[in-house]
Amino acid sequence: MCSGEDPAIHRHRIGTPPGPLLAELPAAESRRPTLAWTDAGAADEIGWHSAIGYSSLSVRTFIGLGGNLGEPAVVFRTAVAELRGVGQVVKVSSLYDSAPRDAFDQPHFLNAALELETDLSPVDLLLELKRLELALGRDPHGRRWGPRVLDLDILSFDGLCVTDPEHDLIVPHPRFHERRFALEPVAELDPLLLPWRNCSDLRVDVSVADLLPTVANQEVMRVGGPDWADPVSPSGLS
Repeated sequence: MCSGEDPAIHRHRIGTPPGPLLAELPAAESRRPTLAWTDAGAADEIGWHSAIGYSSLSVRTFIGLGGNLGEPAVVFRTAVAELRGVGQVVKVSSLYDSAPRDAFDQPHFLNAALELETDLSPVDLLLELKRLELALGRDPHGRRWGPRVLDLDILSFDGLCVTDPEHDLIVPHPRFHERRFALEPVAELDPLLLPWRNCSDLRVDVSVADLLPTVANQEVMRVGGPDWADPVSPSGLS
């Protein structure tokens, strides 16, 4: 570590993605999922149909990235490159160092968020994220809230509320509102985002910026800008 370097930055040094990461992943066109969103009524309202997982309409979703094993920033960059195969990565946040919250006997996490425009349904997007986690080295048998190479969470999906027990999917993420490491990166991308705006929920008019003061005591620190995912820039794709 260089003299005077912030130890949090040293913990999550950004490197060059190793070649095998991308080489091991199938081409995006060959791995597009076909499962449809199980809430057929809501799907019909925004153009999804039970037979397919795609529509002519793109929706705006926010995905949280986290990891504390290996080189998370390298894995994040590879994940972003792969997600460009299922939609448009509009913006990425800065990188944040966060202390573990639920299981304390593990290293600090690196966190970020991205905005994705996609025509995937919520379930299809979940399946894609789980496939990507495994492809990039996540242990499928790792303990809950334990150390991991990569965690990809759907935090918000176009202001929709989705509950799908079959696929263990709840959107917005059920703990989004209480996690600074998720709220702060998303607030950087869109502070006025209303995650529950189309839901039957008391938080229908609550923005991510409104929630930040409630988690201000949590240990989260910005350790890098949004240039980690080149060619994505703070204002979008370059």
